[in-house]
Amino acid sequence: MHCHTLIRRFAARSAAAVFTAVAVAAGMQLAIAGAQASVAHPPATLNPYSPAYHRPYRHGVVPTIPRWQKMRQWARGHPGMQAASANDLNYGGGIDGIGVTTGPAKVYLVFYGSQWGTQGTDGNGNVILSGDPSGEAPYVQEFIKGLGTGGELWSGVMTQYCDGVAAGAQSCPDGNTQHVAYPTGGALAGVWVDQSAPSPATATGNQLGAEAVNAAAHFGNTTATANRDAQYVILSPTGTNPDNWLTGGFCAWHD
Repeated sequence: MHCHTLIRRFAARSAAAVFTAVAVAAGMQLAIAGAQASVAHPPATLNPYSPAYHRPYRHGVVPTIPRWQKMRQWARGHPGMQAASANDLNYGGGIDGIGVTTGPAKVYLVFYGSQWGTQGTDGNGNVILSGDPSGEAPYVQEFIKGLGTGGELWSGVMTQYCDGVAAGAQSCPDGNTQHVAYPTGGALAGVWVDQSAPSPATATGNQLGAEAVNAAAHFGNTTATANRDAQYVILSPTGTNPDNWLTGGFCAWHD
């Protein structure tokens, strides 16, 4: 995965919702966080070369290729620090009893900051922005709208994950019906351009999470039920460095 040309995704999870933050730059593509699990090999919080080292909120961190090579080299020299499985995901236990999004995902896109510029609409009904030189805004909207349509199978990968398992589990019990649902008909639930203030040059995880809370209020999702299957994608404008991803050497994380 070449992170120089990919959108990075971040997610901050509260008791009621999944929050995803995205930094946009030229030539990037989008990926959405799925179930709340963490990569088992190597344990990111123990590997000093991991972007999650001393930053435990970066669960499921996806490092750049050069950083991953350093992580693997360190892990080979410290076999006792590795998790039990080299391939499977471990369920982390969730927060307040909420582990995965079990209903069809509802994705809300939030363009964070006045740097996005003047808002308009293209011929497909997508929001377009004068501060978006690479045209990422309509691209992301079309991507989210296309999930669950045309027989695409990328979203189907998420349906293997389930609720109702203990922390540390690596499989779903037989007969469990609380699996992540396929987003039939598209996942886009709303778009908001928040131009009330400039986006910070280097937004912290807390600032990104606070913007997701603002977005939930903006869309009227003020209860746990309304947010149960919601994801708020916070898109930072080009030229910003949210959570120091440029120097941190990572593409993505969720929490």
